[in-house]
Amino acid sequence: MPIHSFRLLTAAGRFLAVLTNKPERFSRLILEGLGLLGHFRQIYGGNSLERKKPDPIGILTMLKKCALNPRQAMIVGDSSVDVLTGRNAGV
Repeated sequence: MPIHSFRLLTAAGRFLAVLTNKPERFSRLILEGLGLLGHFRQIYGGNSLERKKPDPIGILTMLKKCALNPRQAMIVGDSSVDVLTGRNAGV
């Protein structure tokens, strides 16, 4: 996704977050290196919560902090684990 897409989404008031099974610290470093860290309000890694994707706990925790329900969210991913995570969370 081009960086201007992130700018457009945040300018439109969209809430962007990262949920990955990679360790949070490394995920933040990667996002920072790509110049994308500032576009995300929440970042959860595989070590941030008690269970990893495809368990829905990560998405549900993010939604709760934003006072949103699953029908107000979407997940963008690159694997079948991401699709399953979204389905498990009702996203």
